[in-house]
Amino acid sequence: MSRLSTAAPPALGRRLTIPYLAQERSPGVRACGAACLAMAYAALGRPEPAAEIWERIAAPDRRGRRFARTVQLARDAIRCGWSATILRPEDPFAALTGALEQGACVLANHRLSPGSPWGHFSVAIECRAGDIWLHDPLRGASLRQTTIAFDRCWAPLAEPGETIGHVLLAITPPEPGGLSDVCETCRQPIPLALVQQLRGLADGILFCPHCDTGWRLSPSA
Repeated sequence: MSRLSTAAPPALGRRLTIPYLAQERSPGVRACGAACLAMAYAALGRPEPAAEIWERIAAPDRRGRRFARTVQLARDAIRCGWSATILRPEDPFAALTGALEQGACVLANHRLSPGSPWGHFSVAIECRAGDIWLHDPLRGASLRQTTIAFDRCWAPLAEPGETIGHVLLAITPPEPGGLSDVCETCRQPIPLALVQQLRGLADGILFCPHCDTGWRLSPSA
């Protein structure tokens, strides 16, 4: 990836108000990703039924149950006309907070519980003063916990699982003519407007929202 400009770009937009939606609960269905995307799309002004989103993104997991990976959520956001940024920042809570302040809808890919191998998605709605608030489509709306407690489900584990830890998906309106790069693997465009706005907060790994190839971002300062 090319080095980002150090010039401060304009803010992307106002902070979002995000409605809550519970996920579908059916045997063999892990539809948290679809519910989170439905919340994001509604917050951005173009709601879509979670059931329709689910049919677009679902794939079998290793137990044969249907679920979705972060890149599948990103692809759907792009298909719906939004910009999608997948990050694994070195300072995840600072990056998450910064993305919220820039008007992004931020989905966290974390574990169901500390030590669990199974992944889960929640929508972050606030992060400040050592606390985080989540719309968890499985457990409820506006759930508050300390960042230390949440990090037990979000931080990387030594044992492999469905999530590598500290991955977030930020969904924003597209920036016509905004800063972008081209994925060296799939040759698809990678939007960089949010990354540049976050500047040093985004330092870490940036993933292609089309093919999931990752790059380490150059230091911004």
